[in-house]
Amino acid sequence: MIQKWCYLPPITFAALSLLILGASITSTGYFFALDWTFPPTLNVANDLYGLRGYEEYIYAELPFQLLLSGLNLIAPSWLLQKLVIFLIFFLTGLSAYRLTARISREAGYFSGILYTINPFTYVRFLSGQWANLLGYALIPSALLSFMHLLEKGGRRSVVSYAIWLSLITVFSLHMTLLASFACLLLFLTHNLSHRNLPTLKQSLKHLTLAALLYTAINTYWLIPLLTAKDTVITNFTTEDAYIFSAKPIVQNIYFTVASMHGFWREGYQYTFNTIEGWHYIALIFIILTIIGLYHGPKIGGEQEKAYIKGIAICVITSAVFATGTSGIFKPLNLLLYENLPLYRAFRDSHKFVALITLGYAHLGGIGVAAITKHLKDSKLKKLHPIILAALLALPLIYQFNMLLSFNGQLKTYDYPQPWYEANKFLNSDKDDFNTLFLPWHNYMHFSWAGSNIANPAKLFFNKPTIQAQNIEVGPIYTRSTNPAQRYIDFLLSKTQQINNFGELISPLNVKYILLAKEADYLRYNFLYSQTDLKPIFENEAFTIFINEKYVGRIYQPEHLIVVNGYEDILQASKTIDISRSAIITSNTNLQIPEAPFKKINYTTENPITYNIKEEHTVIAFTPPNLNSDGWVLDGTKSLETLGFQAVYTNKHGRTITYERFNTYLTAYTTSTVAALAATYLALREKANQASQKAKAPQTN
Repeated sequence: MIQKWCYLPPITFAALSLLILGASITSTGYFFALDWTFPPTLNVANDLYGLRGYEEYIYAELPFQLLLSGLNLIAPSWLLQKLVIFLIFFLTGLSAYRLTARISREAGYFSGILYTINPFTYVRFLSGQWANLLGYALIPSALLSFMHLLEKGGRRSVVSYAIWLSLITVFSLHMTLLASFACLLLFLTHNLSHRNLPTLKQSLKHLTLAALLYTAINTYWLIPLLTAKDTVITNFTTEDAYIFSAKPIVQNIYFTVASMHGFWREGYQYTFNTIEGWHYIALIFIILTIIGLYHGPKIGGEQEKAYIKGIAICVITSAVFATGTSGIFKPLNLLLYENLPLYRAFRDSHKFVALITLGYAHLGGIGVAAITKHLKDSKLKKLHPIILAALLALPLIYQFNMLLSFNGQLKTYDYPQPWYEANKFLNSDKDDFNTLFLPWHNYMHFSWAGSNIANPAKLFFNKPTIQAQNIEVGPIYTRSTNPAQRYIDFLLSKTQQINNFGELISPLNVKYILLAKEADYLRYNFLYSQTDLKPIFENEAFTIFINEKYVGRIYQPEHLIVVNGYEDILQASKTIDISRSAIITSNTNLQIPEAPFKKINYTTENPITYNIKEEHTVIAFTPPNLNSDGWVLDGTKSLETLGFQAVYTNKHGRTITYERFNTYLTAYTTSTVAALAATYLALREKANQASQKAKAPQTN
């Protein structure tokens, strides 16, 4: 018979989630934060076909994006965002509870509350890092599964751990690495405590099998990543390590990270700004953690002793890593950053605070259990409920501004009606074109969203939209390597020399320019003085310009312009119509006869397949991802270009395809087969265990 208390944990953490959401749970519209913008329509076609580029994005999130896109067919996206927000806090609390409740239910509740409500989750949520928080939510469940793997072994434990780690990966690679680091420490402390060679061999065997299964399940993003020319991480420099390091926002860097603070970005309203004596509560968490470390083996038994040591070591090492370039561990952290690619992924060193928070939640929860056990066994047992309630309330006091819609900061907004009007106008043009969004900032202030946010244009508008990928943080302007981004950056730096901006952006297949009346939009008044741009639509939010030069994705150019760089394009545009030409680099030594300009009719089979219907001599093609790498015309690669346009001389070619998608397709197939096999093995193991239990002799 299931005890009634089994239902209490999910009810408790569902209630806690609703308490955090507050009145915002009943509102419609979208929550906008720095890195979190939700569009009305969720479209993952570009991600599915691998068109975002590994220098900008890693596709581990694809399964969840596909799920949301499917749900968007039956539910509005603002409702899905609310569901995601609810799940972030619900799963965080319940996951931490499950990890610690195996020792004590009282400890489990403290663990779940603190792991949910703390400075780390507060600032990460307000900065829009919802995917990191969903991964963070599942770390305790992955650790619990890993403990079962070490204790029991068996096929089901191997599959369970691989699946939990894969689920974290779907949301956040950073949290996957943190979970793996914590599990590695648990592995070491577990086997050092046993000092038994057969036990070590068995653990290594199960860990190897889990690693192989995890790799097989995750080939959908691992294979494309490992075969990519550039990745997000390879573009990071030491400069990033300094800028994105944890900052000593309270006292010194050591107490900052010890109190679960230190996010590199300023401007957030922390509780230490509003209440006196907050640091005493931080000290209480540290004291409870020490109590849990000391008394844990007495409460949980020898089996837990190794895990408690492992998590304690995890807290200490994470505190060292979290300081980044801000403390005495700077040389060590820079050494690791410059020599270990996976460590370089943590240029934002504050992410290590996630494991400090986990340690406080788990070990602190054990400390709570030790205190309440002592009270129950003493003459002060009547104080047990009062002391327990006070301890459970500590996280709520320490981070009280997470409650009731983050103290009113969790507000919802809808996109303004003028945005919908502009989208309708663009959709009325059935041609295949791109739209350029200005101002040219990836992060900017939108008056209707209440703060600086990541530009939502490419997500909101149905037509393909080119927008800035720059980050503009300190001395770092951008880390993007996309050829079109570099080209537009160059053009915008030369606006005083340009009166033919439409012609110069026509190789990018840009038919319309959306100038949003936000931020520094007056800086873009040069658009009105261009000879080939014409304002064609205007409302309260936008002025839309039409490019009066030729714009087409596929055409036969009348000239092949040989250039060494962007400056050569400007010079050539004084005598040659760029919009009717194609641009190649001086590395091309072929003698190609010029042909008359001709529009080429084609059909689009899918986002990566274009079927050409007409004869041609030379083909100019603007890839939808504005990067010619991987695009071929019947197997023929493009001539050397500046990257944002492809040029082919295969006269008999009829189909332009993105051949790199074959790599993605192979990876997707492998992952699907591995996931199905893992599910089958887990269900079969569960059925076998149920069968054996049913056959076991019953005792009265």
